[in-house]
Amino acid sequence: MTATWMLPDTTQAWHDEGHYYAAMAATQNLPDDFPAFFKDGVKTIAHLSIDPDVMKSRATPQLTNLESSEHYMDIEFIGNRKLPKTRYEFYKLCEELDLSPTKVGTAPYAITEWTQRLTTAFSEYRKSPDNPHIQMKCLIYAGILSHYSADMKMPLHTSIHHNGYVHEDGSITQKGIHAKIDSLPSKLSFNQIFKEKLAPLASEDDVFTFTVDELHKSNSYVKQAYELEPKMPATRDLDLYDKDVIAFTVDRERAAAWFTASLYLSAWENSKKMEVPFWLDRDLFDNQFDPDKVPDKQKAESAK
Repeated sequence: MTATWMLPDTTQAWHDEGHYYAAMAATQNLPDDFPAFFKDGVKTIAHLSIDPDVMKSRATPQLTNLESSEHYMDIEFIGNRKLPKTRYEFYKLCEELDLSPTKVGTAPYAITEWTQRLTTAFSEYRKSPDNPHIQMKCLIYAGILSHYSADMKMPLHTSIHHNGYVHEDGSITQKGIHAKIDSLPSKLSFNQIFKEKLAPLASEDDVFTFTVDELHKSNSYVKQAYELEPKMPATRDLDLYDKDVIAFTVDRERAAAWFTASLYLSAWENSKKMEVPFWLDRDLFDNQFDPDKVPDKQKAESAK
């Protein structure tokens, strides 16, 4: 086992078009009774879907160090062990396996945590639906979440074979495949991929288990990706003709949108069961804040 292939992959999963497409389609395919502000914010969500890749830069080394492993999980490292439900339990498992979490990747935790952030924001929206700050917070969280969920549906972000097939003797073949797959959605138009509605969405109470199941489903496409690689155009080639590669691209991009939309729906439904903390008074600070008054005294006056 060589050290080179164990390093985390630093390339993107899907170019910016792929992330924008998936976030837009996810939002457009939400149920008709989903909050209107959220569906109207589709372009803000799609805009933010690209940000986690923008954040990885030599100019932001600490953020890049934190951010990089959030985009993938090479599930083969875990073997038959069950993934713990929380991030720090996962770190403990990695220690037991003598692995760095950054080698394995932390995508399921990023996805679950951002979905729960969105759940929290939605719970506030239910209490204060006209608060524009809460609405904007929901859009921001949804946009960031959509990046990681779309990454999960790029099969090579679930595998040790992330940029070349790793053989038992440590040799690597088909290097450069990652960039080829990343660029595939950018060779098709949005309407070519999403001319039909997505399949019925899932709404899950246990988002982590749902996410891990979807991780394994995505990993099952690794073999197909390598089989199709010889037919894939070069990264900078804008033409895509092979019907099998087109079908693969459409399938994976639609899977990304479906997974993302299902997470949005899960966050919305789960927010019904979440109570806003009793001490939280957004209205005081967002609408009534007086810099000349002590907030607690102002609360008491308002309560009279």
